[in-house]
Amino acid sequence: MHAVQPPHDMDKQAKSPNKSLPDRLHDLGKQANKQGLTGAAAALFEAAYATGGRLEPRISAANMRLNLGEPARATAEYQSMLDGAQLDQKARELVLRKCAEAEELSVAGPRAVRGGVGALAAPADVLKAIADELAALGSKSNVDGQFALARAAYAALHAVTGKVQARISAANMALKLGSPEHVQSAADEYAALVAEAQAADGAPLTAAHAALVARKSEEAAARLAEFGLQSGEVVAEAEAAVRLAEAQREAVELAELLQLEAEEAAEAQGSAEAAKKAAREAARTAAEADRAAGAIQAAVRGRQARSGEVLLTYLLCDLICTCIHTYIRIYFGIYVSIYLYIYVSIYIYIYIYIYIYI
Repeated sequence: MHAVQPPHDMDKQAKSPNKSLPDRLHDLGKQANKQGLTGAAAALFEAAYATGGRLEPRISAANMRLNLGEPARATAEYQSMLDGAQLDQKARELVLRKCAEAEELSVAGPRAVRGGVGALAAPADVLKAIADELAALGSKSNVDGQFALARAAYAALHAVTGKVQARISAANMALKLGSPEHVQSAADEYAALVAEAQAADGAPLTAAHAALVARKSEEAAARLAEFGLQSGEVVAEAEAAVRLAEAQREAVELAELLQLEAEEAAEAQGSAEAAKKAAREAARTAAEADRAAGAIQAAVRGRQARSGEVLLTYLLCDLICTCIHTYIRIYFGIYVSIYLYIYVSIYIYIYIYIYIYI
């Protein structure tokens, strides 16, 4: 068990009697991240999510995997959350941004990896209590066949205690999960254990641990051979899948953009056609109005001309009627003359009305 003097707030949080194991693991993961122990923080956040199911430690665990230079694993986790998790608007925006960052890193290549596992700044009794719970959880989950939960528990146990046996057990659980990705992860972990033990500043494995790692390494290699793969190919395939997914997403976005541009062009073309049609209608209406105005002007001119003719005709007829009236009055009497005058006048007025208005 290793620990350093914890900060006051960490000591207060860790010793809270009302906190569940997932909450304590989450708090410890935050502390590990503050210390720059990214590997430990990732394991603790993953265990907090595995035991509690809350979204916050799941996002934090994916972020730690990204910081550890594992973009394919981080992208897969981000995408899983986008596809199946209940995310609010703020969480979705964060996951989308981090997923894009992970995909860019997959294309750009690996970057420097931040710190792994080290001494956690937490009280020794708190660390021991958490370690005991994790050890019991890992053992029980292994017996129950819940290998994913057992793996998370053993990985967190290694982050808390630094014990090699916990790290080996976590790799063994990955091997039991059986998928190509998990078997590859186990093989990589076994190889890392051997490489670190052989390093000049590395702690050598005990004989029992070395024999166990060698046997498990052979088992992992055999499993990979069954899949038709060699060590490292699963990771390469996962990264290729990430690049393919990114290319597919870009293709979909490009198709949507082209569709939008086509719709806008069609709308613009439709507007232009409508404008042309309106212009044609306006021109036709203007021509009809011009013809109507000409007809009105011609009618006015004609009516004015006819009005002059009618006035002259009326004056002439009136003169004739007056003469006839005088003549008849002299020779036939006043009553006959009045009758004939009225008759002729009515006839002339009817003629004038018909000539002007019809």
